[in-house]
Amino acid sequence: MVKVVRGIREAKEEILNIRKRQLESSNEQTFVTTVTKIINNVKDLGDQALINYTKDFDNITLKNILIPQKVLKDNWDNLDENLKNSLMLASKRIR
Repeated sequence: MVKVVRGIREAKEEILNIRKRQLESSNEQTFVTTVTKIINNVKDLGDQALINYTKDFDNITLKNILIPQKVLKDNWDNLDENLKNSLMLASKRIR
């Protein structure tokens, strides 16, 4: 359906709205492309990809990504129940 635009002011607004939608779509495509690349790198390179991205994004150099079981347990025990439930649900959905 063709939208009828009356007047210069309305035409300018419509052009701006169209441009805004184009930019949002373009940004979304760039985002999807970037995320897909990261996911594929992690699948292909595993821990090394995570170490590389941690350096790139967080400016932290990791030697490895192994977290001791005691640290994991202590943190899990101190985690908010709602967050625990959300993480468990997400885990079930992923598997």
